[in-house]
Order: sequence, then structure tokens, then C-alpha cells
Amino acid sequence: MQKLGELKYISIPSWNYKLPENYGITGSKAKEVANELFKKYLPDIEGDYELLKLGGNMGDEKSSYIWYATYYKKYGDLINPYERVSVDFVPTVNGLYHLEIQRGKFENNEIVKTKEEAIEIAKAKDKEIEPNREIENIRVEEKIEQMNSDVYLREKDKNKYENEPITVEDGYYLTEERVRRVWAVEINYKKEEDKIDYFIYFVDTTTGEIIGGTRANILDVEKELKEDTNNFA
Repeated sequence: MQKLGELKYISIPSWNYKLPENYGITGSKAKEVANELFKKYLPDIEGDYELLKLGGNMGDEKSSYIWYATYYKKYGDLINPYERVSVDFVPTVNGLYHLEIQRGKFENNEIVKTKEEAIEIAKAKDKEIEPNREIENIRVEEKIEQMNSDVYLREKDKNKYENEPITVEDGYYLTEERVRRVWAVEINYKKEEDKIDYFIYFVDTTTGEIIGGTRANILDVEKELKEDTNNFA
């Protein structure tokens, strides 16, 4: 049987659309157009998607003639940041400018390890990397994340990881592009000059393995995205 390809992106030059003299539009109207285009071009897409990013190309509603919307796939209350649809459009004429689909499929692994076990696993690894840092507090959230090499690189050369770009010469730590349910354990350190304030470990909820980490503020970003998008209700 022939395997059919999956749609990855559609691109239509913006000059295909003739803009009216007054092309400014409200955020609420842009949100309405984004939802219309999503349904029009992806009527059969599987799963529940939520609009979490919306903004114009000029930074304000009156001046923006192209808008950008990003939808994330939901699994219950969790958002998969690696399974999303980007819809760029010219709202005053309901014209699609660019559509792109990213399909980092979530493996939907079960929760075996408790939050408390994940904290102890992360603390033990952090003690190996940061034996002299004082921990102020720890936050934990259930997340969907992709395996990465950040913990390996930080363990290999902590100072370079924190202060310099990682290059090819630093070597690679091969990871699979697997997207798993994790406990995101954020360890916040007592502030020290020229040192990072926190690091987040990804502890697999099924196996207890540390499958990656990040310096990005992922525990707050989803809430902030929802608050920003709700402004356009």
C-alpha cells in the first residue's frame, strides 16, 4: 500500500492579497479569523488544539496587517509544545499567508514515579553537578517535553554551558526525538554573581530517568500565554 505524505506547510505570498486602505483590526477579530482559517484548512486534524499565541507583525493592532496564531495540541490539561500548528494570515481579507504543522507526537506514557520521587532524583543529579550551590526552593509540574542533551552538556562542562554557545567541537549526546510526560523539577538556587538562578530537570514519569532539562522558564510560560491570548476574547 502506498503511504501518503502528511501536510507540513502551506505558503502564499502576502502580495497575493490587496489590502484595504484601513487594514487595522482588533485582536478579538484577528482571533476570530484565525479560528476560521484553522477550521478551513485543517478540517480533519485529529485532537484538541488550543490557541495560545496571537500577535501582529507591527506590535500593535492598528498597524498590523499580518497576524500570527499558534495552536497547541492538548492531552487533557497538558499542552504538547512540540505538536502545534502555526497560522499566519492577513485578517482584513481572511487570507492565509503561511501555515505550518509540527508533529512531535506525544507518547502518552503513564505516571509511575511520584512527584516526591522525581524531586529526589533531580536533587541527586543536581548535587553531582552543583555540589556547592545552596538550594532556596523547588517547584514541580507535570509537563510534556522532548528529550534533549542539556543535562549532559551541563554535567560535562557547567561553566561553558552557562556562559558560552555550545559548538560542534563540544561533542554530541545522541538523543531520540521522543516526547514524553515528565515531572519538570525546577531547582532554584541562592543567588550568586555570574551563576544561573535555576535549572529545570525533566524526570520521566514512567521510568524515573532524567531525559533532559532547560534553563527556560517553562513552568510559567503556559500560564502567561493563556493570559495573553485571553486578552483577545
